[in-house]
Amino acid sequence: MRQNESFTIRLKAILSRLDEIQENYASDEDNALSDLDEIKEELEEINEHLFHFEDHLYTGDKDPNYFVKKAEECHHARELSNRVEKKIVNLRREITGYDEREIMQMMYPDEDIDSEDFEDGFDLEDFYDED
Repeated sequence: MRQNESFTIRLKAILSRLDEIQENYASDEDNALSDLDEIKEELEEINEHLFHFEDHLYTGDKDPNYFVKKAEECHHARELSNRVEKKIVNLRREITGYDEREIMQMMYPDEDIDSEDFEDGFDLEDFYDED
């Protein structure tokens, strides 16, 4: 199986899992939220691999037909990834009754809540002087 096909297959499988969670979350909301966290981590891993695959695609001499086909397949995988991400956000909002992202933006209005430094809890540059 080609790498970009595995992205699509994995993303479609995640969409199916999200559909199952949506149908059954009422019986165990805590478990559903935990599953959503795991799926989000899996999505981040897929996106990272997809980024590296795309980066490799743009390096070196490639047959133009191969390049176009792979670029279209990557674009399709990105579209699926975006659908998965939106579905995760919507399910979390449906389960919890609030939008966690909006709350984080209100709590930290001067921070880029999407940055990796924010996710890690602090920015190392804040703790070390640059001399």
